[in-house]
Amino acid sequence: MEKMKVPWGAPVAARNLTCETPVFRLSKPVFARERSYDRTMLRFTSPGERLIPDASHELSTIYAVLLDEQGQLITRRSHESNRQTLLGPLCTWGHEIYDEQLARAASIVYEVETRLDVRRTLFSSKLLPVDLDSEARQPWSPAGDPSNEDRLMQISVGAFYNRGDFEISLMATTSCVNDGHRTEMELMLLDEAGVAVASRWMSVSISSTGVGYNDTSLRLEKRIARLVQALEIRGRSEVRTVGRIGPILLDDGEGKKPAPTQN
Repeated sequence: MEKMKVPWGAPVAARNLTCETPVFRLSKPVFARERSYDRTMLRFTSPGERLIPDASHELSTIYAVLLDEQGQLITRRSHESNRQTLLGPLCTWGHEIYDEQLARAASIVYEVETRLDVRRTLFSSKLLPVDLDSEARQPWSPAGDPSNEDRLMQISVGAFYNRGDFEISLMATTSCVNDGHRTEMELMLLDEAGVAVASRWMSVSISSTGVGYNDTSLRLEKRIARLVQALEIRGRSEVRTVGRIGPILLDDGEGKKPAPTQN
């Protein structure tokens, strides 16, 4: 990531500094360094772009991480606001830093946590036929590639028909750095017209390993099983993603630090 100097006074644009996660992009930010009584306010403003248009995006916490010349931690502070910060066409936040901490700082990194809520189709495929009269467990395989492009997760499905039971095992793999990833899913068996003839709810929580699993089964009468032509899985995900901006080199510029503001 390109470094830049943030002097005192007028805001400075960083045209080549960007932050992109699977869910949002910040680009061409503007930084300002201002006095705030006995502290320094570091203010960040940037155009924002949602990469999942139908989702709700909330910038839940923005941390400023100050590092010394050896890259060692000095402090980590949250942004100065109790209000909800939404990711929109323009994003802005500020951090008040103690002068003695800032005097030791050589660079700053922003850690941006985003709370995301989105509903969409995760899996949709026609199913190959099975022998409903067989006593053996049979794979009820998808016909063709059922994968749907998704910025948050990828899922893999194993389905079987076993003497009247539709059995399904599911593996979900995260596509983003996160601090919490849970998805409620509705599994629907569809007839030729795309109408649901049977359904079941299940959930998957993706652990720190980046993978989550679950399985379930659904009892089908033979007259219903004969109608089944396709499988569709819809999901609602609640995710806390994490993105980083920086490092940004801090510098006083050509002038001295302004004197503290007097009460």
